[in-house]
Amino acid sequence: MLVFQILKILMIVTSGLTMWHFLKVAANNDSPVVVVLSGSMEPGFHRGDLLLLAHKDPNDMEIGDVVVYNLEGKMIPIVHRIHRIIEGEEEWEDREFLTKGDANQEYDTWLYTTGNEYLAAKDVVGTVRAYFPGLGYATILMNEHPWARNVLFGFLGLLALLGHDD
Repeated sequence: MLVFQILKILMIVTSGLTMWHFLKVAANNDSPVVVVLSGSMEPGFHRGDLLLLAHKDPNDMEIGDVVVYNLEGKMIPIVHRIHRIIEGEEEWEDREFLTKGDANQEYDTWLYTTGNEYLAAKDVVGTVRAYFPGLGYATILMNEHPWARNVLFGFLGLLALLGHDD
């Protein structure tokens, strides 16, 4: 009986990992899903919205695209809109972007790596393809309150162990 319960838990975990890898392949992106953590993109996106990302060639990015970027040394990805594109002289890696949150008064230059006035194309994780309002709020709750994560996973584990087959 216990063996079957453990197998059930392993199947749930495996299903989640399989879904994650499917999303990575479908979106052509190593980070296909992010959660909006601040109000900087309101009214378009709100804190807790779940965003589905896709890879987009930097040469195809346009002013107005909403991109997610991650800067070296910072753990949290940023979701902002492209306001200006600076073309490189030779290769796409030279292409740079000026971004800003829709609710922000200033451009993101203060966020970029020290000494850079623009965002490098290599720092862009992906472009937003779809969003699901509020679906990511549980992630915020669990990150801000670690006890909530422990309670949730403990409860789910307990359900899996105590569950019975009909």
